[in-house]
Amino acid sequence: MSPTPPLFLASIGNPPPRWHKTLHSAGHILLRILSQHLKAPLQPLSPYSIPSHPPPRDYPGPYTARAQLPNSDTHLTLWQSPTVMNVSGPTLVRAYEKWCAQNGGRGPIVGAVANANASITNPDRQKDNARDESNSIPLNLILLHDDLELSPGKLSVRRGGASLSARGHNGVKSVVNSLVKAGMLASTRGAGKEKGTGVGMSGILGAGSSASAFDPTRFQLTRIGVGIGRPASREPAEVAEYVLGRMPDRQVEVTEGLVGKLVEILKKEAEMIRGKLRGDIE
Repeated sequence: MSPTPPLFLASIGNPPPRWHKTLHSAGHILLRILSQHLKAPLQPLSPYSIPSHPPPRDYPGPYTARAQLPNSDTHLTLWQSPTVMNVSGPTLVRAYEKWCAQNGGRGPIVGAVANANASITNPDRQKDNARDESNSIPLNLILLHDDLELSPGKLSVRRGGASLSARGHNGVKSVVNSLVKAGMLASTRGAGKEKGTGVGMSGILGAGSSASAFDPTRFQLTRIGVGIGRPASREPAEVAEYVLGRMPDRQVEVTEGLVGKLVEILKKEAEMIRGKLRGDIE
C-alpha cells in the first residue's frame, strides 16, 4: 500500500499578542493545542528559532512545527499564519508552495507516486471531473478557521473549489483567491490561472514538468471550521466586534477539547487523498 501523503495544516486568525486569543483566532487556538497534543511545539522561523535568540513579544510569526499523526504514517506540518485575518491568503500560499517544493515538488499531489502527474492530465478524466466534483482530489493543504455558523465545541469539514461559499469569511476568501491566482484551484469561471505567487506551477509539479499540464479543476480545498457561535445581531459592525472579542476561558477549554476529533479528521483526510490518487493512477 502506498503511504499517505503529508499534510500542511494552516490556521488563520489574527496575530499575537493582542488578537491571538480572540474568537476570530479559534483556528490558532486549536492548532496550538494540537501541537502540544502531538508533542511538537510551534516554533518561530529563523532567526528566532534558537533559544538564545527568542522573538520579541509582538512577533506575529509564522510559527510552525512538524509532527506525525498518532497510529498513522501521515506526516503533518503545522503552520500558524502571521498576518491579519483578511489578508491571510498571499503569505499562506507562498508558504504552501515552498513546502510543496521541499516535499517533492508536486504540489497538491505531494507524497504521491511520481507518475500521478500523467493521470491528472488525462483528457477523459478531465471531462468526467468537470461534471462530477466528487472525483476531485483534495489539496494536501487543510485550512483551519473560525466558523460563526457552528456552536462552540463543534467542528465542520467542507470541501470544494472557488465556487464553494466562504459564508462571508474574509480570511477564507483571501486564501481561496490566492490559490486561484497560484493556479492550484480553478476560478469560479472554470479556468484556473497559472500565475504562481512563489515557486510557480513548474516548481510545484517538479523538475521537467509543464505548468500547462496541471489541471486545477481536479482539486479542491478542505476547510475545517471551528465553532464560535454567532451574536444575536447580524449587523456587520456588531459581528466584527463579536469575533474580535476575547474568547472566554470556558470556551477556550471547550475548543481545546476538540483536539481528538481534529486528529481523526486529519487521518480521514489523508486516507481520502491517498484513495483518490490511487484510483486516479490505477
